[in-house]
Amino acid sequence: MDRITYTKNDSDPRRFLPAVTSGPYPQEAKQTLAWLISYSAEHNWTLGDMAAQAGVSAKTMRSILKGTYEANAEPHLLALAALRARLTVDQAGEDLPFVETKLARYTMDLAEFTRRYHYAAVMIGPTQWGKTEAVKEYARRHPDKVVLVRCPVSASPTRLLYRIAKQIGAGTTLKPEDMIDRILRYLTPDHLLIIDEIHHVLRSDKMGMKGVEQVRELRDMSGCGLLLTATPEFEAAMEESPVWSDMLKQLSKRNACRVYRLPSAISTEDLRQVWEFYGFPEPDAGLRASVEAAAQDSGYGVITKRMNLARIAAKNAGVPVTWDYYLGAIKKLQDMEDGNMPDDV
Repeated sequence: MDRITYTKNDSDPRRFLPAVTSGPYPQEAKQTLAWLISYSAEHNWTLGDMAAQAGVSAKTMRSILKGTYEANAEPHLLALAALRARLTVDQAGEDLPFVETKLARYTMDLAEFTRRYHYAAVMIGPTQWGKTEAVKEYARRHPDKVVLVRCPVSASPTRLLYRIAKQIGAGTTLKPEDMIDRILRYLTPDHLLIIDEIHHVLRSDKMGMKGVEQVRELRDMSGCGLLLTATPEFEAAMEESPVWSDMLKQLSKRNACRVYRLPSAISTEDLRQVWEFYGFPEPDAGLRASVEAAAQDSGYGVITKRMNLARIAAKNAGVPVTWDYYLGAIKKLQDMEDGNMPDDV
């Protein structure tokens, strides 16, 4: 649960995002700087950490981010682009790689459509259907245009405000009304505010409702696009509860909130993109049916974890990945779930 009182965040590099967006550099350089700021915030880097990684002084780094560097900034911008490329490679090893399936492209296209036309939208899809990874990827590709936060499990207006304020580098020691002011000074009609897993508000009753009302107010006052991602239980609440239904219709003052539903089944085409990404050959009919059944039952999460584990095992053995390694990954994971520690983790 988020705390309501925090230490000062003067070292938080996200405070430079507005200056980067309006700065004097080419758009590609702005995107690089915004990406590095987001990466630094995610990894708890201070401005000094950023400067050290870039090989410049903190003073120079600050001037570059503020757009006030008086000398030729081109060599530093090239170095920062190289740093971004290196960090991107390193980052791929931290989480499961992003695979741009047809479903993921649809999700990112919906995010772009919602941002560009300033719509309010709810995207409904089952758990582990790739919603979160797709909106994260969209945010990574558009760091200067997207504010992405995860809805707290225990939702309230203040906790949602804190997460949004933290994401844009605003002070989280501020009073709620001052946080609102900072957020509204940051958001523009060219931004997209994404609240991931908004269905958590259903568990917070009236406070959750007030949290959605707070988000609606931010959207209406700033003119930005708004995208909420949720599971089918949120859609059920919208359909079955007059209170939730009436409130959600107010997400846009000009028109009702649009609801977009992801397909109820993961296609073989998308699964093929995943197994080809991980280096697997075409499976036989029986194994393909098994993979498809696991995907429909548990989504992408289980499948990609098994494939990634199989790929690592094959790489360690110095051989191409095969479906035998996939079956071995299933057994290894099952043994661990059963409390049996395998020889090679």
